[in-house]
Amino acid sequence: MPQLVEMGQATTARLLSFSYDSAPDFVAAALGLSTERKVQIATRIRLVDDTPFSHLTTYVPAEIAQSYSE
Repeated sequence: MPQLVEMGQATTARLLSFSYDSAPDFVAAALGLSTERKVQIATRIRLVDDTPFSHLTTYVPAEIAQSYSE
């Protein structure tokens, strides 16, 4: 775990996409949402020394996500 904390301090994240849309079926099921419910979808890559090592897409229910932006 200490290595993850140290890595977090030495990495940067780049936002690739940011939108609001319906959650994919597998995401809606995992979050207990209807498929019509809007979610914030953000895709980022994390880099260390300008080299990508992680790709992450987050899905946050719109009513929660409204409190923060890109």
